[in-house]
Amino acid sequence: MSQTRHTGLHGSRLFLLAWIGVYPMVTVISWIFSDELMSLTLPIRTLLLSGLIVAYMVFAWIPFVQWLHRAS
Repeated sequence: MSQTRHTGLHGSRLFLLAWIGVYPMVTVISWIFSDELMSLTLPIRTLLLSGLIVAYMVFAWIPFVQWLHRAS
């Protein structure tokens, strides 16, 4: 039985790259909009924050990481 080596992003490397993308974005959004976010109820605040983070990850961070991975 032969083993195939996967060269894509997976496992702990993917986890680390996702975290590197999420952490600064959550920090910046929380810092810039802290007063506005704190005036909202927790479910609404979580809905807005998670929506912004998911949009950022899907449309900016993941394509950027894929581009870097292809370039290397």
